[in-house]
Amino acid sequence: MFKRYHKQLHYVEQNEVLVSFDRLKGLLQLFINGQLVVERQLWFTPYVRATFCYQERQYQLKVLAFMLWRSELSDGQDTIIKELLPSRRRQSIGHLVTFYLLRMAKIFG
Repeated sequence: MFKRYHKQLHYVEQNEVLVSFDRLKGLLQLFINGQLVVERQLWFTPYVRATFCYQERQYQLKVLAFMLWRSELSDGQDTIIKELLPSRRRQSIGHLVTFYLLRMAKIFG
């Protein structure tokens, strides 16, 4: 079933971090305590690195959206959230495995 929106809520140091990805528009949004902090289009850039400040701390958002989805939030040295959208990562792994299984069936079938 097609899910247009992937959303995930995280809690970090009494802050509510909401990550939303719109598959139709290719739009990734990061909200902290209801405030929009980062908004990026992922259609033509499969790798995004965004740096932003929130409450006088600098954070870095890294997203790899090519074949295998990967997204993390860090504060420079330490990774705060290892995977921002685990459902999107599972889906990309499933698509990749299905692709390779079909490819192998075509080669050996």
